[in-house]
Amino acid sequence: MVPVIIGKEDRLDDKDYIQGLYLQIKCEVEKNVSYLLVKRKEDVYRGLVERVGWLTTNGSLDQIRSFDP
Repeated sequence: MVPVIIGKEDRLDDKDYIQGLYLQIKCEVEKNVSYLLVKRKEDVYRGLVERVGWLTTNGSLDQIRSFDP
């Protein structure tokens, strides 16, 4: 993930700069949402049966396993 550098207050009136910054942020957000959607499909505990099984054996959904980044 690339950090967004804003520290150019003098360019805040530059519409082209702001549009480019917006598109950069939008692209990063879309990429991260796509990544999370893929990981959610791979979640072995996504289904109701799997979650109930986890709840039965472990007693809580608070510590249910998540994906490895």
